[in-house]
Amino acid sequence: MLRAQREGSAMTPATRSSAPSGHAPAARRDLRRLAVELVGVVLVKIALLLLVYYAFFAPYPRPDTRPAAIERTLAPSSGS
Repeated sequence: MLRAQREGSAMTPATRSSAPSGHAPAARRDLRRLAVELVGVVLVKIALLLLVYYAFFAPYPRPDTRPAAIERTLAPSSGS
């Protein structure tokens, strides 16, 4: 029975080892494409979140708290 299986098998050891790898490039290509798409989606989401933040929630500019600016605000010029 083993002899019949060996004779019926047209695959040599070289072709047997290369047969499963026929699917590897396609699978690797699919995984690479999926990874590129996932990275793209994440980058687009980050960009949109930053855009929404700066458009609607951006912090107001800090007021000038230097002593000269406070003095100018509290003691207006006497020129008028």
